[in-house]
Amino acid sequence: MHLKNGVPQGSVLGPLFFLIYVNSLLTQKFAGNITVFADDASFSYCAHTLTEGHIKMNYDLEIIRKWLYLHKLKISTKTKPMIFSLIGETPSIVPVKYHDPKCKKFLLIKNQSDTLFQECYTCDENCFDIEMVTSFKLLGLDIDNMLTWDRQTTSLLNYSRKVIRILFELSSYCSTSLLKIVYYALFNSKIQYGIVCWGGTYQNRLEHILLAQKHAMRIICHKNRLTPSFPLFVELGILPLRHLYFYRTLRIYFLRSGYFEQRTCSSYNLRANNLSLASIPRAKTTNFAQFFSVLAPTIYNKLPLHIRSNIRNLGILRCLNEIKNWFLNFDHTQIETLSNIVS
Repeated sequence: MHLKNGVPQGSVLGPLFFLIYVNSLLTQKFAGNITVFADDASFSYCAHTLTEGHIKMNYDLEIIRKWLYLHKLKISTKTKPMIFSLIGETPSIVPVKYHDPKCKKFLLIKNQSDTLFQECYTCDENCFDIEMVTSFKLLGLDIDNMLTWDRQTTSLLNYSRKVIRILFELSSYCSTSLLKIVYYALFNSKIQYGIVCWGGTYQNRLEHILLAQKHAMRIICHKNRLTPSFPLFVELGILPLRHLYFYRTLRIYFLRSGYFEQRTCSSYNLRANNLSLASIPRAKTTNFAQFFSVLAPTIYNKLPLHIRSNIRNLGILRCLNEIKNWFLNFDHTQIETLSNIVS
């Protein structure tokens, strides 16, 4: 068969060719901020009014429409817009419409970047309204419009219960070391994915996942349900849910920034200058205090001075075990003191 466009499915160079092919999408002058992972692209907008946001979305849709037409691609029907708000239900807006390149009302002129509007015509049958949603699954994370992460934590809880059942069935003829391997493969790998995003949600949404994790520890160690769980975490070297959240947050903080803004003052000497403390943005709301940009430097400043010095000299990757062991010095209640901001 003669292939005119694309590459054979499963080819070695296929992913590389695809990246080269879609690379020009990132060079377009969009009104919003584009984030791309493989063939998934998302746009984020910040606007003072809904009308302003609606105009920006339609402006970018027209750019995407022209780009898809030139590259012989089609937009996914899974495309959904969502309005984020932390103060309550989001109001409805005028439906966002995507026009097919063959739309007679918004006709694309061949070999030109302009669009011809013809009011006397109607839209093509392939044009469709993009459905407004209040939640959406993006790269394995269930995101809702109020960032409560309720759907995400509920999904993880249901999954963790299935894994606990598997561990219980295996516990009759598997050793602790083997059960630990199964735990890391099925349980830990699932809850640590995207935990920096959803791990800062309200405690009542995390308690049930932590209880499932405690149950898993007792099964792995072949203990009854009345056995205290935290000593089992320490014995196995496994981080509980909130410990894991702080650990992953601190790790990504260094891998992303490479260096942190130190609290110094050139005019006179400060005690913070000699302690290698990181600068913490001022948090005006409770929600913002749990954001990555505030929480990560807050946890870093709580680390012992010798660990902070080793991180600066050796790098974060060489100090991960040391940080992990230090976190295990705090039980389920004491670990929450690390997120308290101290100026």
